[in-house]
Amino acid sequence: MRGLRGAHRRPERRAARSAPPFTDFLRWLRDQDAAERWADTLDGFTKRTPLPYDRTPAEAHRTRSGEAVHHRRVSDHFTDALTLRRPGFDRVKVMDRIGLAAALFMEDEPEQGAAAAHQALDEVARVDSTLVASRLKTLLDAARPYRTAAVHEVRTRAADLAAARPTTVAA
Repeated sequence: MRGLRGAHRRPERRAARSAPPFTDFLRWLRDQDAAERWADTLDGFTKRTPLPYDRTPAEAHRTRSGEAVHHRRVSDHFTDALTLRRPGFDRVKVMDRIGLAAALFMEDEPEQGAAAAHQALDEVARVDSTLVASRLKTLLDAARPYRTAAVHEVRTRAADLAAARPTTVAA
């Protein structure tokens, strides 16, 4: 750095440093035997990879990557996350449980949603987190359309917990 600073202050101290000649690069490139290297790399590929310019402009912007994807319910993703969650991530696990309950309500599964919500609310009571408390609003919003006794109990418990643990916005 000092050398660069000194060279900047005194132009006469700048060392003339030239880049290697381009012909050196061309020689290096020629010596790489690219055709053989790529033949080995691409060995086993039998199909061309379709690129956007291989298609008409109307098709170029249409993705085909999602065609073979199996679409799963959101609740399945939360269930998987809970299964994979390692010990010691209590707050994240509680948020996954709240997400699972809300997803089940949104998937029109109010009884399963209420059962998952009660499990989540049991854990919410043990975790002191403003972020978790703020997620209770998501659960309340998802449960709003349902008028069963189980869902009413979920709404009451969630509202009580939210009131007991105000979010930083409400505080």
